[in-house]
Amino acid sequence: MTAYDLHFGALERAKTLEELKAAYREGAKAFHPDFNPGIDYMVMAKFNALYDERVKALARFTSRGQAASHKEYEEAVGVADEFKDLVLALLKLEGLIIEVCGNWLWVSGETYKHRKALCENGLKWSKNKQCWYWHPSGYTSHKHTSWSMEHIRDEFGSLSIKSAAYPTCTA
Repeated sequence: MTAYDLHFGALERAKTLEELKAAYREGAKAFHPDFNPGIDYMVMAKFNALYDERVKALARFTSRGQAASHKEYEEAVGVADEFKDLVLALLKLEGLIIEVCGNWLWVSGETYKHRKALCENGLKWSKNKQCWYWHPSGYTSHKHTSWSMEHIRDEFGSLSIKSAAYPTCTA
């Protein structure tokens, strides 16, 4: 199985927006011209087009499998576009570890030299976790306790690009 089949297939098999976002992040890393100069830029364009198509298809239903309202659909598509743009921007920054936990992105690794770019892309610093994070706009927390990264990973799942040379969020 080729990388093309693997990553395009993962987008097509995704059953939720969370699965789709995780598959997109992995495929974007594989097809992004900055990481693989030998890959035709049209492959990334086709990958983005398939992602956009799948977002629209999956956004038509709520997490309960019911038809989404127009507002729910528009919000889901907007968040997915925001997510895609952010992942593409982060992939251009060297030495980062991007972790998807539910609808949130956590960024660790060599972040200090990129702190200005991270702020400009809407990420915030978590002093307790020693990582940068992003969540969809309009999100409000309903809990009042601080969760460890392990608890977050256990609760929402986690997909990341990890390297032994880079530390991950530990708090």
